[in-house]
Amino acid sequence: GLALEDFNKVILFRPDAKAYNARGSVLASLKRYTEALADFDKAIQLQPIYPGAVYERAMTFEKMGNVAKAIENYTLAINQKPGYGNAHLARGRLYEKGGRQAEALADYSKAIASDANDAGALYARGSLNFKNGKVDIAEPDLKRAGELNSVYATLANSLRVQARSEAILAKSANVLTQNPPPTTPAPAAPS
Repeated sequence: GLALEDFNKVILFRPDAKAYNARGSVLASLKRYTEALADFDKAIQLQPIYPGAVYERAMTFEKMGNVAKAIENYTLAINQKPGYGNAHLARGRLYEKGGRQAEALADYSKAIASDANDAGALYARGSLNFKNGKVDIAEPDLKRAGELNSVYATLANSLRVQARSEAILAKSANVLTQNPPPTTPAPAAPS
């Protein structure tokens, strides 16, 4: 819509990296990913050290389902701007989805190191530790995330309820295995 038209005009008169990055963000929000990538590439070509544009490009690759390119670009953004919390958090989530839990935890911790009040990173690290049975390590992160954002308090409570439900189901299955219900013998065949 209008924002895209405005950025088209800005680029016409002042084709700089920030204008291309901004228009790329608008195009990505409109799900015009190929065009968005072209604008992020142009922004990076004009300003090679531009972690914001690299991060936007990474998010666009992620939305397109290209996890490898997304991770590559989040890593480049982090290399350009050490301690880039949002990039660490986003890359950590992709690592976690890919089963790379140690790398995910490291990224979540780096995101928290860059902003101790990053509720999303606190929840992500706490949730991963909780799912791995490290409840004592997880709880302070989950509690702090919930204090910062009530949505995370709700999510943390859901994790706890799910864990309790799974424990009850496991205990029930164990009881049934040790004490199977009596079986009734089949009726005898007539002679």
